[in-house]
Amino acid sequence: MIKEKRTALLSAVFLVLMSFGFEALALFSGFNAYHLIFIMAFLPALSNLLLAVRGSETNDEEKDRKSAIVKSILDTAVIILLFALIALSVVFFVLKFGISKNVTMNFVYPSVLALMIVLSIVLDQWCQYSSSEDSFFNSLLKNLRTSFGVVRLTSVVALLANVLYLLNVYNFTQVLKIVIAVIFGYEVLMMTVSLVLSLFKKALFKNPDLSIPKPLALGKTKDLSLLSYLENNTGLSTKSLWSLMFIKKALPYALISACLVFWICTGITQVNSYQKGIVYRFGNFKSELAPGLHMTLPWPFDKVEIYDTDVVKEMTIGYVSTGTTDNLWTEKSGIDEYKLLLGGGNELVSLNLRINYKISDVRAYALSSQSPDGIVQATAYNVITETIISTDIDTLLESDRVEFSDSFAEKLISGIEKYETGIEIVSVVLESIHPPVEIAEVFQKLISAEITASKYIYEAKGLSEVTLADANRRYDASVNAAISDQYDKVAKAKSDVAKFMASLQADTDYSAAYRYYKYLEALKTAYGKSTLIIIGNGIDSSNIYFGTLWQN
Repeated sequence: MIKEKRTALLSAVFLVLMSFGFEALALFSGFNAYHLIFIMAFLPALSNLLLAVRGSETNDEEKDRKSAIVKSILDTAVIILLFALIALSVVFFVLKFGISKNVTMNFVYPSVLALMIVLSIVLDQWCQYSSSEDSFFNSLLKNLRTSFGVVRLTSVVALLANVLYLLNVYNFTQVLKIVIAVIFGYEVLMMTVSLVLSLFKKALFKNPDLSIPKPLALGKTKDLSLLSYLENNTGLSTKSLWSLMFIKKALPYALISACLVFWICTGITQVNSYQKGIVYRFGNFKSELAPGLHMTLPWPFDKVEIYDTDVVKEMTIGYVSTGTTDNLWTEKSGIDEYKLLLGGGNELVSLNLRINYKISDVRAYALSSQSPDGIVQATAYNVITETIISTDIDTLLESDRVEFSDSFAEKLISGIEKYETGIEIVSVVLESIHPPVEIAEVFQKLISAEITASKYIYEAKGLSEVTLADANRRYDASVNAAISDQYDKVAKAKSDVAKFMASLQADTDYSAAYRYYKYLEALKTAYGKSTLIIIGNGIDSSNIYFGTLWQN
């Protein structure tokens, strides 16, 4: 029993380590199918390891004399952990079942998968030869054998998909994830059913059958088959049921037929309304595919590549922007900023040009070169280098962005025409121009100082203009006042002359009356408001009295 216990514990530990090996492949390659294989291996490994640890404690139960309450608590905790492990595995699987990004494939990964296959075979054989009559550890070893079988199956499928992808035969990455999802669903279903049945029969800690039976198993692995599983858990004998016997005989033919149908279906291709396809037969161009459903020869005779011809794509020249807001000079605006040398050789600039393009000729795009997008990118960098090599940063920063973008687009279109890439340039947008981040702060301070100097100059000019305007205003006011005073004096002088001439004329014409009038005016002026009384006939000084009359 000690041998079986050690084998079960070590096999479960090895299966845990293998699962982390798949997780390492996922992290290095970026292909999330390895994440799915990781959880498929980790779930049964940790479940059986937990049962193995609990089983070793049960064997020492009489020696340690643990109470029934402690035993019940431990058993309940194990059951809860098993159900939680299954639930968390499903959640992890769903979260990781997405589209892989930045996938990196090389022949190292198939080599690691081949090593995993060999290890699963060796450990499977070890568990088989270590089986004994002890029902508890014999069940654990059986569980681990089926777990190694699942790992081996998924590793073989992943190995074939990787090799075909690297040989550029067919991209089975999406198909691989679907196959793994089906296997994982079967694994979770069988483990959950087995756990519930074991709890119902109260045999979880006596004969824990959490195996993942094989749909079809012959020879030495016949005891791991689905039919054997049904016999052990339902009490039905396949020998007495003609329907099960018929299924058992017909299953190989059904599997062969299913594989044949699947192989024929590899020749069915759907092209969406915004796409066009290219058919290669034995590596040579055969025809174009319009939108719709098409039937071609199955793999490996025909290979179909589909391109989004009516979708506008984006390409960034300079750096890839990481935000949607305005870029700051003193902070990195994207990944791997490309610094361009300006005309004088002493200045650098970073810029961001967004090129919008689409595929106009799918055949030219597919056959002209291995990377038409790379040709557009390389040509764009050549054009931008030629454009700015004869300018400086001040001129570049002050340039009209729309005019700059239009000029760049014309040169880019002219540059890629000779390569016949099948790409149409839709538009070019100059998003940002700024000095490199390393010197942006100094450059910003320089510009700020220039702005401050310009501010002081304009303020001084404004003050001088105000002062000059005020002086002109006071000058005009003084001149106008002097002219007005001059006009007043001239008018008064003319008035005096006119009066004098009128007096002279009156004296000439009416000498006696005029002189008598002037005499009276002089008296009036001399005596002010005194009352003038004339007594008697004639007017002379003897008849004139000045004073106030009193009334009684």
